Amino acid sequence: MPCNKHLLARVDPQDLAHTMADIPPEYIQRRAAHIMRRLVGDPQFIIEEPGRQTSSGSMASILATLAADKAKPSDDSVYQVFEDTLVGLMMQPTVLTSGDGSRAWARTVTDLDIDYHPCEVLAEAAHIAGLSRLRFPHKTNVRTQRPYPGESRGYVSVSAGYRAASIKHYPVFMKDGQPRGWVMFALHGEDVEKLLTFIESTVTIGDTDKLFGLFEIEWV
Repeated sequence: MPCNKHLLARVDPQDLAHTMADIPPEYIQRRAAHIMRRLVGDPQFIIEEPGRQTSSGSMASILATLAADKAKPSDDSVYQVFEDTLVGLMMQPTVLTSGDGSRAWARTVTDLDIDYHPCEVLAEAAHIAGLSRLRFPHKTNVRTQRPYPGESRGYVSVSAGYRAASIKHYPVFMKDGQPRGWVMFALHGEDVEKLLTFIESTVTIGDTDKLFGLFEIEWV
């Protein structure tokens, strides 16, 4: 549920200030929305763990794929509207209320989660864009992380499918506050920044020959 003026007015100002400070930079949120756009544009449905699929799981995957194909929008511009709407929703706080409605508090939208149905933020973006919920792949999560104190960049983490590995997307070659590319791998920890700095110092923008086949890089 996105914020509205009525609910937002009930949130403690200090809490709201902390929440706004926790929202990742727009280029991080936009990357997450763009990834989700790709996922709904070509949804994959893997119900069971790869290599251990049951007949019921395989049939569920087939039925979900058929339903998604039938719900494919006739106009591809729907995907752009969905992406832009999703960015807008992610760049404002979500307001939650207690069960009895006596309290309201703000939280940052950093998780785009799909179990078998999209989370509220994804569902709202889809509704505004006219995109069917049947287009959302199962067991998928896209999460954004703002830069930690003392760090220069955040990342987007993507897990697409049942027990899929979490692949992190890191911005590289920053110019005027925007990334020129994104490096994608499953590494994490203190050595990530060293590796990204090494890539930026050895790779020419637009070149993929010097990645040694170890990393994927996407130029913007």
